[in-house]
Amino acid sequence: MKLIDRISDFPKYRKNESWKYSDISFLKEKEFQIVQEDHHHFINSDFKKKEFIGDAVVVFIDGVLSIKDSKFHENFTILPLNQAFLRYPERIESSFQIPESDSTFVDNLNRVFSESGVYIESKTSNRSLIQLIFYGENKKIDTPILSSPRVIFFGLENSNCSLLETHISYREDFLSTPVSDIILEKNSTLNYYRVKHEKNGTHLGVTKILQKENSIFNAFLFQGDSPFSRHELSVFLNERYAKTNISAIYASKGNNHVDNQVSVYHQSPNTESEQFFKGLLKDSSTAIFNGKVSVLRDAQQSFSKQLNQNLMLSNRATIYTKPQLEIDADDVKCSHGATSGQINKEELFYLQTRGVSKDVATKMVSKAFADEALNKIEQPLIKNYIEVILNSYFWEV
Repeated sequence: MKLIDRISDFPKYRKNESWKYSDISFLKEKEFQIVQEDHHHFINSDFKKKEFIGDAVVVFIDGVLSIKDSKFHENFTILPLNQAFLRYPERIESSFQIPESDSTFVDNLNRVFSESGVYIESKTSNRSLIQLIFYGENKKIDTPILSSPRVIFFGLENSNCSLLETHISYREDFLSTPVSDIILEKNSTLNYYRVKHEKNGTHLGVTKILQKENSIFNAFLFQGDSPFSRHELSVFLNERYAKTNISAIYASKGNNHVDNQVSVYHQSPNTESEQFFKGLLKDSSTAIFNGKVSVLRDAQQSFSKQLNQNLMLSNRATIYTKPQLEIDADDVKCSHGATSGQINKEELFYLQTRGVSKDVATKMVSKAFADEALNKIEQPLIKNYIEVILNSYFWEV
């Protein structure tokens, strides 16, 4: 029996709303290899100089936590999950109480095959940066790797920090199913950045956030180009005055496929959420944005705004966008919308009249379109880091 066949709730293409436009049946044809806990191939120093920008850095290699490659900092408690289970059993157990989102397949896949994980606790209020690097080696093997790392992050009461999650792989074929569970305690703030720029393989990621009273979750997400990429983000505004702000850019070209599934649940009064997703699509690529905002009956005086904008750089590219509102409360302010279109010809003409070639003008307008979301990043170090990655995509448009 193949590994994937051991998961009972494999999504049915076209019949499952969350997977309606994402067919992953090709995974059933592959036999995957799970990397064991004793797997150690250390990251070279040149890579560290280029990619390590956090005060603390936690490294996974092919889904396995590498303590020797990681860098620790006094503002964070960092433990392998098996040790955290012994030291903080109640906290670990509470992390599994985060409600399940509409789709549970990837989460279940991770639970079954995860060989390694990390527990992170932020106790700082000085905005320190912790970085997670999920690294896939460029090592030729006959069987593709199945990587299923798990992260449990606690932002303690009154803490304020940043978390940068970076996914990089040089493998030709792999399946990555990372899951991050984030709990934000009362009055805590987390600036969360998720950057996926794997060039190959299949990426199925899940991030779940549980917010308590007066907590703030600011997020910037980048889904880079790869054959098949999907990210499920679920935010639960569990107590009053919790706030969420999410900005994102996704880019795809060739025949590649990128899928964004976002669910925000307003479960208490006076909660706020904003979503701003921008997509760039070229060639015959496909993208999905499925964004749902649910406002429960008790979540009176809540505010929600959702917008998805897509720039189509080819007549062959396809976007499926579905912003949704489910409102059971009667005293709320909510809006949503989506736009899809090609580059404004007047903008191109204006640039060309000033001596800019059509190709360069197209690149300039595309980058300006993406920069509207990128400019929401307030921290210069992280913005510069992400901008370098974005430029490698957009200036090749």
